[in-house]
Amino acid sequence: MKRLLVTAAVLALSAAGLVAAVSSGVSRRKDQPAPIVDPAELNARGMERIVTAQSNLTASLEALRVAQEQHAGKDAVAGLRRDAAKRRSVLQRAYEDSARDFLAAADRNDNDACYNLGVCCLYGYGVVRDEAKAFRYLERAADNGHAAAQGKLGVCYRDGIGCEADSEAAIARFAEGAKGGDAFSEMQYALALISGRGVAAADEAEGMKYLRRAADKRLVEAMDVYAQKLMDLVGFVKARPANASEEARSAAERKDEAEIARWRRDAIGYWCHCAMNLQYAPSMVRLAKCYRDGTVVARNERLAVYWFYRAAMDYDDVEAMAMMADCCEKETAGLKREVEVTRRDGTTVTVNTRHWWLTRADKTNGEPLARRMAAIWLSEHGPHLFDRLDLPSAAPAP
Repeated sequence: MKRLLVTAAVLALSAAGLVAAVSSGVSRRKDQPAPIVDPAELNARGMERIVTAQSNLTASLEALRVAQEQHAGKDAVAGLRRDAAKRRSVLQRAYEDSARDFLAAADRNDNDACYNLGVCCLYGYGVVRDEAKAFRYLERAADNGHAAAQGKLGVCYRDGIGCEADSEAAIARFAEGAKGGDAFSEMQYALALISGRGVAAADEAEGMKYLRRAADKRLVEAMDVYAQKLMDLVGFVKARPANASEEARSAAERKDEAEIARWRRDAIGYWCHCAMNLQYAPSMVRLAKCYRDGTVVARNERLAVYWFYRAAMDYDDVEAMAMMADCCEKETAGLKREVEVTRRDGTTVTVNTRHWWLTRADKTNGEPLARRMAAIWLSEHGPHLFDRLDLPSAAPAP
């Protein structure tokens, strides 16, 4: 009997201690924020984390570029390189943390999170790249009316990513995404309409309208392509007059040089904006070619070399590397075919600059394309990053 009473007393004291411990634990956690359970908030937190890390990395890389151009001291450049490397690591961790948030929100049937998780799986952002899983999440979001998911699903069907390649299904997805207002889908559907590939009949006028919509939404690739079409709009009119707009046909028939010049100036404006403000390498190359050939702008070899160099060195653009090789061969703007380079051991060696650029181009892999696709995704979800940028003067509707 005595043993039972002792055991009961011990159990009572243990229970009291447990209650006290729980109570103190609750009081200790009172100041901590409650865990996020709303799927929309989880998705928003994941996107905010990625956009912030990407913005910080972009600013760091820009500071490094400016320091190198201004020939800053070695210590300053080395410090900026360390900062950029640190911010790359932060971005990678942001992808990993955000992927977990997207998964938690997708499991609770959040449509935006399904799309974001599909993109993460598609490009390997914070997770192991899994094309089949990416296709499933994107299809789930698209079937629930997500316009951007329609566009990415169109890419999957077009390229056979996570499914069998099906060009008709790809165009159908792009069309649905374009109707929903997704800029990437509008651009892809526009290119199909203009070329006539995958659609019943080519319709350039309708294609230019969709392309203009995508450009007006500041999708950098759409702006670049729209500028290309503006630059050669009269050529398209001559090739397929039945599909061109009335305004374009009228200007071509009248040979209205002022109107044609206005279109081409607008094209230069788009390329300048994409190159200078959005740091888009293909636009840098096109702008450089305009300066090299004197197209619309005054011929300026030094500016041509500058933009070729920026696209080649800062963004690994293979075409720009080939252009730099050509400029070195022709000794454009003071470039040399051969230069003396001092090695770390103090010895010097003669380098053929054309060969150096071509070798660099051969070694460049597909990573720049992956970075470009990442930039498209972030620009779609972080439009506030571009709100402070001014677009060039509006181009005329074709």
